[in-house]
Amino acid sequence: MPGLAALITATYDRSIARNILEMTESMCHESFYKKDVFDDGLTPLVASRVHLNVINRHPQPIYNEDSTILIMMDGELRAGNRLREKLRLAGHVIRTDSDAELILHLYEQEGEAFVNELKGWFLALICDTKTGKNLIFNDRFGIYRAYYAQQNDTLIIASEIKSILRSRQGSFGPNKDKFPEYFLYDAVLHDETLFKGIYRLPPASVWTYKGGILTKKQYFDFSAFSEQISLTKAEFDEEANRIFRKIMPAYAGDRGIGLSLTGGWDSRSALATISAMGYSVPCHTWCGPYGDSFDVKFARRAAQITGQEHHVFYIHKDFFENFADYVHKTIYISDASADVFKAHELYFNRLTRNLTPIRLTGKHGSHTMSRSSLERDLFRPYKVDRRIFSKEFIEDTGDFNDYVYIRSRDNKWIIDAIRWLWLHAYTAIETSQLVVRCPFIDEELATLLLKAPTHYLDHRSVQKFIIKKNCPSLADIPSDRGDYIRTDKVLKNIKLIALSLVCRPFERLERAYLHPAVPHSFVRLDPLMRATRLERIFLGSGLLVGCRRWMKNELKTYFESMLVDERTLSRPYLDSQFVKKMTVDHFNDKANYTREIGKIITLEMWHRLFVD
Repeated sequence: MPGLAALITATYDRSIARNILEMTESMCHESFYKKDVFDDGLTPLVASRVHLNVINRHPQPIYNEDSTILIMMDGELRAGNRLREKLRLAGHVIRTDSDAELILHLYEQEGEAFVNELKGWFLALICDTKTGKNLIFNDRFGIYRAYYAQQNDTLIIASEIKSILRSRQGSFGPNKDKFPEYFLYDAVLHDETLFKGIYRLPPASVWTYKGGILTKKQYFDFSAFSEQISLTKAEFDEEANRIFRKIMPAYAGDRGIGLSLTGGWDSRSALATISAMGYSVPCHTWCGPYGDSFDVKFARRAAQITGQEHHVFYIHKDFFENFADYVHKTIYISDASADVFKAHELYFNRLTRNLTPIRLTGKHGSHTMSRSSLERDLFRPYKVDRRIFSKEFIEDTGDFNDYVYIRSRDNKWIIDAIRWLWLHAYTAIETSQLVVRCPFIDEELATLLLKAPTHYLDHRSVQKFIIKKNCPSLADIPSDRGDYIRTDKVLKNIKLIALSLVCRPFERLERAYLHPAVPHSFVRLDPLMRATRLERIFLGSGLLVGCRRWMKNELKTYFESMLVDERTLSRPYLDSQFVKKMTVDHFNDKANYTREIGKIITLEMWHRLFVD
């Protein structure tokens, strides 16, 4: 990341091709980025790659031996060494250390069936001048961002929506029909976007463009996720652990890798496996402004037990002082898939890059190794006070219940939900600063997990098994939420229960106090909590960010000024009078409109950056 951009036409058209430069510049967010541009003045494909100069550094495009086929790729493969050796034995001359060259030779050898052997996160383009074909393909789960639009005979592909907007190939207006989904889920579902005519590239795509004709195929059958594994619970845990150990070298075996370590079970299971396999990686933990959280305390202890280096990155005053800039860049980089309350992600990932350019994360372990949190996120849409909307908008959108997601019968919905609700928001920000690796959505491991009966994944049992199997001493620390791993020793269990009883009330109090959807009556206690400093008892215990509190204290000026700005109030989908009243009530501790305010400001910034 940030990715690729391309314009593919039936015949070379200079007036279209020249737009690739502006498309490329729109994805250059940092001074350390590198870019490659391909436009030979003949080939009806012009393309560019913008990258972090961390992995696959060799300039692109990369050509085959007789320069009849070229490839441009963003992302990385897993098990690249195995593939490299296979290709060498088949007689291919491999001249670079780039994964893109491996894909190119694999295509030469196996034709379009080559995609079945690819594992990793990627978006790539192959131009085969011998056959006149252009191939567009991405990873099996569609992890890397990819968008497309088609205008007459021109196919536009880009990793960022703003790059498509800069292609000058038509006008892409706001997709107002998707606004209700955006307010309900913090995302747009079903591979649509906030722009009409611009869509997400579906997962496991292998599309062929030739002579103005686009053929769409999908190389992975997601209905396989509806199958059930024929393993007992004990056999399943052993198999999950075996696969986790098998794949870990591809995620943690390179230089420049650091582990994002929290107080939860997901990152701890990664730490247990890494340590058992003899890897040494610097660990880091993020922390809010109120002192060491349980995340920090338990992660620090876990790192000590395993002998790993540990660092803590805190939110400091500079984050609040420069909040408007962080919001602007967060929404711009993510094409508004990340909202105003995710600005801290940019802040922390910048800090992390100074330690290690590749970040190994336990994120999504709670989504594939258990289902409860993902089902909660997708099947319990946020409640939105519809009074913020204008009468005309309500009449156009109709019943908000019509926008509620109904999941498919197979478990493909889990992959879709991760893409819709997480990857296009958080990952967009993370990968703008460093390379992110997440073993919990590895193809082999995820395929096993998605075929498991739901009760096999209850209570984080798989993560707990991996921890006990690989590093039993890590089971002696409870999680940041007061959960713990039972042992066969009575005294140790008593100690863990006692620690949990200390952690759990503070963590739950903070979550209840700072939750963005607390009842209106609840916030009337805020002045008392601040004046008496009672909130100091639990603030910083478990949550990394406290947006509900920040927006009425450190960030009050920013939020108030944005809400009452005439440009904001002029939007036709808003009821300006209610928004004014909402602003007064919220900042005078009479009501709580945290979520509504966040979405209004995010959508307003989207308008200013991409529409106005």
